[in-house]
Amino acid sequence: MLHNTVVGNVAPTSSAIADFRNGSMIGNIVVGPADRSLVSCEPEGIAATYFGFNDVYNGMASPSVGCEGVNGFEDNISADPLFVAPGASPPDYRLENQSPAIDAGDPSVAGLPSTDLAGAPRITDSNGDGRPVIDLGAHETATAVMGGRYVPAQP
Repeated sequence: MLHNTVVGNVAPTSSAIADFRNGSMIGNIVVGPADRSLVSCEPEGIAATYFGFNDVYNGMASPSVGCEGVNGFEDNISADPLFVAPGASPPDYRLENQSPAIDAGDPSVAGLPSTDLAGAPRITDSNGDGRPVIDLGAHETATAVMGGRYVPAQP
């Protein structure tokens, strides 16, 4: 599971993503309600599972993620991803330019397509620090310099 944005999903076991196993979960944004576990990893096959560079956020300081002990677990964050317009119809899950998910991905991740969900280039220097690093989630935040500050490009 590589660079997806999952918002408001509920699985039968109360997790947005339930019983993840035998694979890798890298660079995703998972957002759900505070009263739910957001990700659970199946205990069988844990050694073959990598869970890193994800933003798992449920509005609480420590969202319920049942993947402790899985390789890469320390590289995750739990912060509001600051979507552009999550309540709009249709919602806009691109990242605002202050998002903690910008340039927060695994700099050595392999197997990515060259463009994001909207067709924009996949790896850019979205925060303007001179180092192109992939953003978390399904959208890359393309930036443009305007008056000395970085602002997200419009789709």
